[in-house]
Amino acid sequence: SITNVMKDASYISRWGLNALILRTNTHPLVQMTAREFMFGYQSTLLTLGNHVMPSWIKFDKLGLIDRMYDFDGDFETIYTGETDIRMSGLIDKYNGDVNLPQWTGKCANVHGASDGVKFPSYIEPNDTLLFFRKSLCRSERMIRVGEKKIKGLHTYQYTFLENELDNGAVNPENKCFCRHGHCLKPGLIDVTDCYYGFPIALSYPHFYKSDPSFLEAIEGLQPEKDLHESYFFIQPKSGVPMDLAFRFQINMALQDIGHMARVEKFSDITLPLLWFEIGMHELPTSMHIRFWFYLNVLVTMEELVMYLLFLSGVMLLVWCVVRILSYQANGSPEEGLEGELTMRRKQAQDKCIDKKAREMDAYSSLLILGDANLTPITV
Repeated sequence: SITNVMKDASYISRWGLNALILRTNTHPLVQMTAREFMFGYQSTLLTLGNHVMPSWIKFDKLGLIDRMYDFDGDFETIYTGETDIRMSGLIDKYNGDVNLPQWTGKCANVHGASDGVKFPSYIEPNDTLLFFRKSLCRSERMIRVGEKKIKGLHTYQYTFLENELDNGAVNPENKCFCRHGHCLKPGLIDVTDCYYGFPIALSYPHFYKSDPSFLEAIEGLQPEKDLHESYFFIQPKSGVPMDLAFRFQINMALQDIGHMARVEKFSDITLPLLWFEIGMHELPTSMHIRFWFYLNVLVTMEELVMYLLFLSGVMLLVWCVVRILSYQANGSPEEGLEGELTMRRKQAQDKCIDKKAREMDAYSSLLILGDANLTPITV
């Protein structure tokens, strides 16, 4: 990587780097464990660069996954769905901007993209979705290619748009992914500006859907759709992924470095390093049951309650109409209502008279009882 960065430097700078490589006995191929390869290993040349140029090389160990998932200082602004429920969980801004600084025009946009945790809610069949990961260094468009039912939940199957990595060879809109006017062959993403200026390029695993020349230059590659194509099964109402596999390959797109020490054999070659899969093949059982209940049972119950309330309203309306028509049989509706009021007033008066009569009876009884209990006095 360092020799590729310095390939166009002055003769004195290149001579100094070559001397340093030979002096520190640095080799391009190093035996190490898988953990060191992915999460960092010590290198004399790298340690020296970290001490001499700390503003550029901010780390003293180099590992592919370690650098790809270095989120120190990064932040995302995420929609809550308060103003638009469809946007909940989607990216509004990345590091305070809707555009990535590495690209221009439409290629830089991350607004409305998903990081794979949740996609838009209430997805329509023809909607194009956006997927963004920092390690990808761009957002990619996704289209629906099928449907599937997963454990009782209806899902749409999505995959990345055809020719999404063609760098403008087929789709002119992708021309803005060419770095400084230099376009890599179709199938590669130049992410140099995202990884400290190192010549890192991303592709689908085994150069799937890439320029055939890559397969001719490297032995042992066998691209297969089932093994190397990314896919996303998304529940359209909630936007929750039910099954997904994000697959990409990390490469080094080396240019003319034939004049640099110990790397002559790697000149003008795209060297595959590893490919990875980030997968989530099923929801936890408890979460799946809740989503199944919310999206299937509750929806049915909501419709049932709605129809019952509607039917109750219709029956109440019919009852009111029948009452009005029954009044019309004895006269106008106004007369019927007036008669109803008169009858109610008469009933109230009768109740009042009846109450007073009972009170008078009780009072008379008390008087009679009082007279009966009087004791006669003899003079």
